[in-house]
Amino acid sequence: MLLPVRLREKTKEILRRSNVQIYSLDCIDPTIKDHFLSGKKRVLIFFEKDFLWGRLHKSGQQRLTVETEESLPPYVKEGDIGLVVLPVSKERRYVLQGQVLKRFLHTVEISIVDPRKDVRFKVIDRGFKIFAHQLTDNMVQALLYEKLLFVREINFGLDEFEVKGEDTAQFKVHYGEADVDRTQSSSSYTPFEYKAKDYLVHLKARDIYPEYKSLIKGPPDFEAQIVDLSRGGAALLSLENGPSLTVGDVLAISGNITLSPKDLFDFLLLGVVRGISKEEASSCIHLMYLKALPLRAQVLFERSFAPQ
Repeated sequence: MLLPVRLREKTKEILRRSNVQIYSLDCIDPTIKDHFLSGKKRVLIFFEKDFLWGRLHKSGQQRLTVETEESLPPYVKEGDIGLVVLPVSKERRYVLQGQVLKRFLHTVEISIVDPRKDVRFKVIDRGFKIFAHQLTDNMVQALLYEKLLFVREINFGLDEFEVKGEDTAQFKVHYGEADVDRTQSSSSYTPFEYKAKDYLVHLKARDIYPEYKSLIKGPPDFEAQIVDLSRGGAALLSLENGPSLTVGDVLAISGNITLSPKDLFDFLLLGVVRGISKEEASSCIHLMYLKALPLRAQVLFERSFAPQ
């Protein structure tokens, strides 16, 4: 089934080039940190659908409290994930990801968490290879400002998608020619394929955006081996002298993963680079999918791989 995907406000914020992901306030200049903790400078906090301005206070190790100028949205609850953005200048904004511990009308307490909060499964010893294509800035901006429609072709976990009737009414996309087939299996036996494939669609033509179609059908920018994966992202070990990537770049990664003799996971997923660890002859790239896979994916991974 082909489903339209609305990017969450916090995902859009991650895509903005001026943002720098940090994991602690200790990562930034002490003077800048003091300006935020003293209330001299305001912060932004993003949830699924909304963002609010507020003032920041430190309430413990890896814990922060944000006093918001407006009431918190009623849907925000304990356990939810939000982004706290510290605007330093037009060119630089620091971003922390946090889980809601307590919420009140104008106050929320959060615990700073690893952006990849989902259970990770180590697969480096399986030799799974992916092919990566880097999206152009034009495509990323068109996606960010909703000039292109983000759709996912998927055949599992459909009950977890929130799709309104108006999203699917008269919704038809011709996407067959954009399919990428780079199978790693030479067996004549065909296992069941769990499929998740992301496409960018031209709104008026209702067809795969030509630039995106050319990108994913062309030769990859680089190949990599999967180190670990989760429903929300993956760590990739480049097989070359490290691609010239920066944090915030958007990749389309494709490949096949053997889950069992009877099951295969066939994917083409869009993700944003959240971190890069350089090695002498390679790089480890940490990728967050623009849309997490359904919880059903974690069940499938648990059956086949050991959690990290």
